[in-house]
Amino acid sequence: MNTDLRLLIFHDSFDVLGGGEKVVATIARAFDAKIATTNVDPEIVQDLGIKEDVIIDLGRISDRAPIGPIKLSLLFGKARFREFDIHLLSGFWSLYASHNHKPNVLYCYTPRRDFYDLKSFNIARQSNIVKKIVAWGWTSGHAWFDKRAMSQVNSILTISQNVQDRIKKYYKRESTIIYPPVLTDHYYTREFGDFWLSVNRLYPEKRVDLQIETFRGLKDENLVIVGGFSSRDKSLINYHKLFTDLPSNVRIIGRIPEKRLLELYATCKGVINIPIDEDFGLVPVEAQASGKAVVGVKEGGLKETVVNGTTGFLVDPNPKALGNAIKRVSEAPAQFQEACKKNAGRFDEKVFVRNMQKSLSAYSYRP
Repeated sequence: MNTDLRLLIFHDSFDVLGGGEKVVATIARAFDAKIATTNVDPEIVQDLGIKEDVIIDLGRISDRAPIGPIKLSLLFGKARFREFDIHLLSGFWSLYASHNHKPNVLYCYTPRRDFYDLKSFNIARQSNIVKKIVAWGWTSGHAWFDKRAMSQVNSILTISQNVQDRIKKYYKRESTIIYPPVLTDHYYTREFGDFWLSVNRLYPEKRVDLQIETFRGLKDENLVIVGGFSSRDKSLINYHKLFTDLPSNVRIIGRIPEKRLLELYATCKGVINIPIDEDFGLVPVEAQASGKAVVGVKEGGLKETVVNGTTGFLVDPNPKALGNAIKRVSEAPAQFQEACKKNAGRFDEKVFVRNMQKSLSAYSYRP
């Protein structure tokens, strides 16, 4: 197996610390790879432990949709790098680098959801009819270009059975599952404190508003919400107005350093994670690696990462069902600890790196 690959990773942007950025950082370290990306935030790079010389900064795109994504597509489409054995595409817009960079492998987190399964959901949340029409036109048109770029992809790896099904449905392509990595040894259990933890980007599809509403009815429980959003996404303004009237038992603390996040995982009572049909979701795995039960929804990637009734509970997305599950965990949160840590081991970074080395070596060549 060839592990001495000259690998270049294309990743959309480095302005928000999310699961995709963590995955890219892990691959870069494992393969001593370069990362070609945009909108580089030095704090994100530092938090991920990436050396500055690993980053190839392609520039900054500050425009919001639809102009910003179009510019990103063109930027990746114009990129030219010839000195690498293989190219890994990570994200939505980096897909447009596929035409000029062969061989290539796409690590697909999901087909762009506002083009496909969440198209109606995202159009409906636009604030007026003009914006709805623009959103429909942009998503419909760009979906065509998205499929065209996908036709230039040599091979597809993906993060879950859930996403594999979407790839088959929308792209008519086969793919291989490699679950995303969690460095489980970094997570630890200190205590089962007096608060629940939520870790997610503050986007509608993460159902942060439902989390808040659930805890509004749980006066004896507390919720700490960690997460941020891209400053380029102006469409979130109306959504974030929902966060101005928080109940006294809910706090939103925004983005925090990784060390502080590990401490919150280690000291919380449990973790709530209720996104809409999540692609995979690192948060439930990180929670379990910390010995903490997960209250989630019985949909998406959570069905692959959480063992219902053993490492948490998967319920319907409504305040009553979520509240009951939270109360059940709160009765004896420590009873889930051993099973959670064992289950998290299935997604350890060592497993991921071994599988990724095997897959990329099979697709690579030396010119």
